[in-house]
Amino acid sequence: MRLVHARRETPPGAGDDIVLVQLLSNPSGATVRVNGKSYGETPLGMRFRALLTYDVEVFKDGYSPMKARVYLPRLNGQALETTLAPK
Repeated sequence: MRLVHARRETPPGAGDDIVLVQLLSNPSGATVRVNGKSYGETPLGMRFRALLTYDVEVFKDGYSPMKARVYLPRLNGQALETTLAPK
């Protein structure tokens, strides 16, 4: 899993340090689970509190699941990208 960073830092105090992250997978249509809770299928835009670490799982039938612990800096426009390997 790869976190692609944006170039704009969110100013301290702006929006309570909430950042928008796009979750993308190849193939698309994979289920996204963050800290044990399912949020939908890729591609998916989500808002997170910055400066925290999250346990992210991306999985789809017929593919090996991808799990990662991801720290999100205070940057808007980030994307979390992963390629799932066929089983």
